[in-house]
Amino acid sequence: MRYQRQGPGPFLTTLIAAVIVFGGYFIYTGAIQWVEADFERNEQATLTAEINQTDVAIQQATLNFQPFPTSTRVPNCEIYYVTVESAFVRQCPSFECRAREGQERYFQGNDVCTIGRATDFEYFDADEWFKIDLNFGESFLDIGYMHESVLKPRNPTPTPSQTFTPLPTITEIPTVEGTPTPTTPPTTPPPTITPTPDSEIAF
Repeated sequence: MRYQRQGPGPFLTTLIAAVIVFGGYFIYTGAIQWVEADFERNEQATLTAEINQTDVAIQQATLNFQPFPTSTRVPNCEIYYVTVESAFVRQCPSFECRAREGQERYFQGNDVCTIGRATDFEYFDADEWFKIDLNFGESFLDIGYMHESVLKPRNPTPTPSQTFTPLPTITEIPTVEGTPTPTTPPTTPPPTITPTPDSEIAF
């Protein structure tokens, strides 16, 4: 007598199928989450590296930055001219100073660009010397010194003449004369009658 081998029952088959389906689902979702987490980690690492590179570049640019030199305002020229046959341009405001090399002297009638009086108080007569700009007001100053005795202004500023204001005249105030008081003429006293002795009256 032969016996037929029976397979798993329907319940067991359903259970096995459910286990396979749910197991596959969990494996799939786990794989998806792992891939997403790995992607986020890689993206975060890349972003962090870019930020670090940017910070380093900014720091290097800050360290290498050199501010542009500021230009110094050139003082205005006041034109003077040389009044003597020739005059030296000196290195400092004193007759004891040496003449400037390259531009040792100016000749009579030459224009000179003065930019004010010398202020080097190391020399007792510094205020008698003019500062000279040998570049005539260009971008950079080239300073020398010339004594005031050899220079005169080309266009001197006219000095206003002194105008004297006359003193105010004093007007005499007229005196008010009052109405004269009439004077009473002196009265002549009546003559006094001196009694005489009785005289005889003739009838």
